Amino acid sequence: MKFKLLFFTLITSFLLSAQTLPFQNKNLPVEERIKDLVSRLTIEEKLDLLGGTGFDSKPVIRLGIPAIRMTDGPLGVRWGQATAFPSGISMGATWDTVLTRKVGQAMGLETLAKERDMLLGPCINIHRVPHGGRNFESYGEDPFLSGRLGVAWVKGVQQMGVLTSTKHFAVNNQEHERMTIDVKVSERAMREIYWPAFETIVKEADTWTIMASYNRLNGPYATANNHLLNEVLKNEWGFRGFVVSDWGAVHGDLDVALGGTDLEMPTGEFMNVKNLKPFVDSGKLPVSVVDDKIARLIRVMMISGLFDRVPGSLPTALNTKEHQELARQAATESIVLLKNDKSLLPLDINKLKSVAVIGPNAASARTGGGGSSMVLPFYSVSPLDAFNEVGTGKFKVTYAPGATIPGDVKPIEAKYFKNLKADYFNNQKLEGTPALSRAESQINFDWGDAIPAPEIGKDNYSVRLTGELVPEVSGDYQLDGLSDDGIRVWIDDKLIIGRTMVPKPGRQNINLKQGKQSR
Repeated sequence: MKFKLLFFTLITSFLLSAQTLPFQNKNLPVEERIKDLVSRLTIEEKLDLLGGTGFDSKPVIRLGIPAIRMTDGPLGVRWGQATAFPSGISMGATWDTVLTRKVGQAMGLETLAKERDMLLGPCINIHRVPHGGRNFESYGEDPFLSGRLGVAWVKGVQQMGVLTSTKHFAVNNQEHERMTIDVKVSERAMREIYWPAFETIVKEADTWTIMASYNRLNGPYATANNHLLNEVLKNEWGFRGFVVSDWGAVHGDLDVALGGTDLEMPTGEFMNVKNLKPFVDSGKLPVSVVDDKIARLIRVMMISGLFDRVPGSLPTALNTKEHQELARQAATESIVLLKNDKSLLPLDINKLKSVAVIGPNAASARTGGGGSSMVLPFYSVSPLDAFNEVGTGKFKVTYAPGATIPGDVKPIEAKYFKNLKADYFNNQKLEGTPALSRAESQINFDWGDAIPAPEIGKDNYSVRLTGELVPEVSGDYQLDGLSDDGIRVWIDDKLIIGRTMVPKPGRQNINLKQGKQSR
């Protein structure tokens, strides 16, 4: 009897799983599929979907809801190596919507090649503060231009089946107290200057997601701003997609849930079952509000094709000749020449005798501005290297840095180290027995998204390097230490540089003697 009952249960389960449910029927209207799927989710599952897992949204395996796998943009795909395209401000200088759309298409293909579904861009904030640290990511100070290029880029990316996240909504235009500042701005200024590009992209390009910014806007945080996200974006403009928070921009639970944010990233620190379920039970957070959030998430998955996508079904491309030529074309078109006395430019290499190359950007290939915009290209050429290559046997090239940029660090050459040894630990505190010990030639590592060695776990390791530093000439030296995490440097048992969890250089002057081994 038990065997027969078990057999019957298995047969019943098989029949149910083989049956096509309404939300699985691609022939039904999308809104009908969404309504059916939302009705099959438990309230716990719905609330759990409102928080991410680092760079992914959460899946629901039971019903086949996939995770949305995200990666940074908008200067290229920040997920390992990819093609580095010109910055937003450079694309703005082209005034070329056709070219911008082609760049978006290329980035979409490279996003798929990285097995990602969503590229976090475009950045269309308006340049109103000249020293804004992220000005270069967006298209400039003109709302009309930003809107036209933003539409082109979004259409290009989404044409490839990749989600875009138009950011940062709204008025996130300065670095000073960027994550907490309360921006006081009139409704007229927002509608004439800060919002038009967003409105245009929502209405003309149907951008699939909008990223809510860090700052407060006339009181409430942007992630909990009912006027901004509900009244204007969703109701007035008819935005159909979902609102995702910038990473760490959420500061509350109920106010954020009611304020319009649909997905908290990187995790559901505030938007989770534990925090929100009591508000649902008490009626303070209506189920209809939660259902609307889930419907928005599912709608984007369905209209983008992600929900029904067969792995490997879409075309991909990465580091192709076509993308390299496109990046070069875009960079060339971005060069704006205001005045050219006596046709000085372009330089005639056959008439040159000597060239002075001056500036801290000349000897380094600046392919990004740091942070979420940084793209690691497969290769790069600095202006100085290019001059040296072209000028060989034709003209003299002289270089001087002229100035230094905070954060620039030139690795100490291997010849100045002796007995350099590295101990790698599978924890962040240099505790216990090293998982790996090996000799190194110098201290110059950039593992990116990779790991130092197979024995080392990702994102949870520490490294201790010991050895001797032997200068060829006595004198005062300036030592820098640059890391995207904590770093400490001792010389002769004296702490020279000590920084923790700060991606900035530590800089210290020290006197070293010729031939003396400093440990």
